[in-house]
Amino acid sequence: MLVETVYTIASEHEREFLEAMDHVRRLRLRTGGSQWGLYRDGETEHRVVELFAVGPWDEHLRQQGERLTGTDKKLQERAGALCDPPPETSHLIAADLPD
Repeated sequence: MLVETVYTIASEHEREFLEAMDHVRRLRLRTGGSQWGLYRDGETEHRVVELFAVGPWDEHLRQQGERLTGTDKKLQERAGALCDPPPETSHLIAADLPD
């Protein structure tokens, strides 16, 4: 499963946001993510997209729940607080192709 979160970041918050996302990267990988990336949208200024891969849905729920420490939650909240509007998250589940 891929998780996509879209952030809109004002220029004056970009450096602080990127520092916060470095911490988010580490926590995503520590709590079960297998791949992680942060991308600038080439068509929409100030739009940044986080993508990370995680196992099945129940694994993602554990990643977002029982595996997060209080510090982890604060780091995620710090990144989200720098966004306007609030970040939007989508969950992409692999499609089964016909045989």
